[in-house]
Amino acid sequence: MTEIFKKMKLSVLIVLFSFALFYAVPMTIGILTKSMTKEDVAKRMKSVDQVKYSKCMKEVAQIDSSISILEGTLLVPGEWKDVVLKIEYLAKKRKKIIQQFKIGGLNNNKIAIIYPISISLLSLTYFVFLPKKNVFGLLDHLKVIVPVFIFIYGFTWYRTLEVGQYGRTIFSPFNLDINPYLYYSQFFCILSFITLIIMIWLKSISDLRSITSLRIESIDTEEVIQYIKEMKQNYYLWQFLSVVLFGVFGFYSLHFWQAVFKYFDFRYFYQSIVFNMLWIISWVIVSLPLIKRMEKWQEFKNRVLLEDSSQKNISQLQKYFENNSIISNYNQAISTALMVLSFLIPLIKAIY
Repeated sequence: MTEIFKKMKLSVLIVLFSFALFYAVPMTIGILTKSMTKEDVAKRMKSVDQVKYSKCMKEVAQIDSSISILEGTLLVPGEWKDVVLKIEYLAKKRKKIIQQFKIGGLNNNKIAIIYPISISLLSLTYFVFLPKKNVFGLLDHLKVIVPVFIFIYGFTWYRTLEVGQYGRTIFSPFNLDINPYLYYSQFFCILSFITLIIMIWLKSISDLRSITSLRIESIDTEEVIQYIKEMKQNYYLWQFLSVVLFGVFGFYSLHFWQAVFKYFDFRYFYQSIVFNMLWIISWVIVSLPLIKRMEKWQEFKNRVLLEDSSQKNISQLQKYFENNSIISNYNQAISTALMVLSFLIPLIKAIY
């Protein structure tokens, strides 16, 4: 009971700390630097972008006026089809003009809430739910974190360059040219996110190493049943990690795919691909310990089934194997299929 209370206390502290650091701090910066609303962000745009935006808004206002006039026109028989076609044409033209600029303030920016949620989930997973043992040290972590972070953040940095502005439609308070303070707070959020992902990677690799050297020798029924319980716990942990990765990467994946397919800012295409690759790699890595453990179990099971059944323990185990399975094939198939489908859900939602 004391252990459960400690975990609950740690979980609450992690969530509070994550939202204080990764939500409250950016929001405070946004309030102090006046980047909360769409209008605030529009004022911070470069003069050349402001001119383009102003021109687009004038065109939209003219189209809205034309549509309003057409809708209020008294129609004579036979003319309504022409009017409907004109309204549809103007509506499509309006939509095309608006898509040139997607401007959002911090008060309705989805990524602002994605950061604390994803970091909370990853922190809870690593510090509360995963076993503590880890053979890797700080230097091992840094060797992986630094190159992965540079590779991931490189795309964000590229969009700040002049060449990276081509085809831009999204203007966010987290952009360097809009608000440098929020841009660098985003830098810290992404660094924290990548660090936690790598920590989970190395923890899984550490588990894989320990399992690789494992060999099940005992034929004592109670010990074997205990091992089976551990395997089931590992399977449930794998399911839990899969759901966490879906919750974490699904948000980011949807955000980037929407930038591409909804707002037509194709500068985010490569980042969409990279984040989905990172998601797949993460899922494969957390799956490896379970796969190796199941391989070890299958080896042991095959050995027992080939043994002489005249021994009491061997006979008991053989009967147990014949009448029981650790995880049903249906459960494994459905879990794997759902995880594969989860990679496609953000893309499908973004397109449709």
